[in-house]
Amino acid sequence: MPGKLVCLMRHSEAVAQLSDGVTRDFDKPLTDHGIHQLEHVRDFLKAHHFLPDLIVCSPAVRTRQTLEWIQEALGSGAEVVFDEELYGIKADALIRKLGDLPNKKSTVLVVGHNPAISDAMQTLLNLVKTGDVSIALPAKPSQLAIFRMQTTDWSALTAEKVEVETSFEPEH
Repeated sequence: MPGKLVCLMRHSEAVAQLSDGVTRDFDKPLTDHGIHQLEHVRDFLKAHHFLPDLIVCSPAVRTRQTLEWIQEALGSGAEVVFDEELYGIKADALIRKLGDLPNKKSTVLVVGHNPAISDAMQTLLNLVKTGDVSIALPAKPSQLAIFRMQTTDWSALTAEKVEVETSFEPEH
């Protein structure tokens, strides 16, 4: 099916509190439970044959660890970009960033943080033409949604019909 696929994913569960070894929010690692959740995400991505050709990931520790745990399910063909702007980005800026993607890339995974991931999911859900689509928001840790756009041009992202290809929320 022609078009573009984008998967928006919130990082997995991270430690809640700063500690002696972790003094900045940016450096919070995943919890054991968060790692366990990613085993289910990895299985889901394998079962759905989601193979991105571009992965854009926040450089924060928890997003990098999230990507490391699921990367073997994503194949080896993806270019990986650690984008500093994803840490603290607003949803409208994230949507604009998607619109600026190179058109030679057709399947993209974004691993980021709330509230931007949830708000960007909502922005894309607002473009869905069918009323029977439901994704629980705000996105919980490890939650993802894959959207299909009927366009070959990323810059037409918000002007085109959007469909929810699939979504996944691991048990918490």
